[in-house]
Amino acid sequence: LIKTTYDKPLMSSNFARDALIFFQKSKEYISRNGYDEDDFEDLYETIIDDLDVVQERAIGEHSTKHLRATLALLEQWHGLAEAGESMQALEPIGEKIEHEIDLLIESEFSAGFDFTEIAKKSAKQFAIITISLGIIFILISMATSYYLFRSIFYPIKRCIELSENIAVGNLDNDIVLDRKDEVGELLSTLDSMQRTFIENRSRDAEAKARDDAAKEQAADYEGQLDAISKVMAVVEFELDGTIRTANDMFWITWVIR
Repeated sequence: LIKTTYDKPLMSSNFARDALIFFQKSKEYISRNGYDEDDFEDLYETIIDDLDVVQERAIGEHSTKHLRATLALLEQWHGLAEAGESMQALEPIGEKIEHEIDLLIESEFSAGFDFTEIAKKSAKQFAIITISLGIIFILISMATSYYLFRSIFYPIKRCIELSENIAVGNLDNDIVLDRKDEVGELLSTLDSMQRTFIENRSRDAEAKARDDAAKEQAADYEGQLDAISKVMAVVEFELDGTIRTANDMFWITWVIR
């Protein structure tokens, strides 16, 4: 922007203005002193040098046309001055030269102004694009964060909750196995662990039920034996015929007999 706005049109217009000033000085010199090869040629070369800079930096739409016209008129004016023509003969060409240089300056100023406006619009568009890209980046970051939360952090949190529930004996957890990644493997492991605990709990319950049934049956047998011992005479003898033990019914029966 700086190079195109200042180094080209503004610099070219400044050098064109310098060329105009030196041309006016050369007119004054000829008007006072007439043509002098040394001094006049120095002024003329300065004008040409300034216009060469203008040619290098000019960007105006009509600058080239005005520059060519100026150089052609200058060459003609220089030839007449060198031939010793009077100032009256040189004046019409000099006015045309001044007019062309004025148009050249105006063209370069206009080009610099137009480019500045274009640069401002471009800068505004660039700012809008930058802001839009920033907003898009923020939205993408938010979407990515949400995706990571839903696809990674939330499943990991769910795995932690499942492991805690299983650890305290809560085995009715609904585990959805719909993933094929590492989190899916972890969920599958937790599901297998929960099913194993459920199976172990079921086997423990069955074993306890069998144990309770056996105890109940043993108690029933013991009750039957006690009932039998109350209505039958029971006696145990040593090998030599001595009574070892006998229940009440035996002694009652023995006494009655």
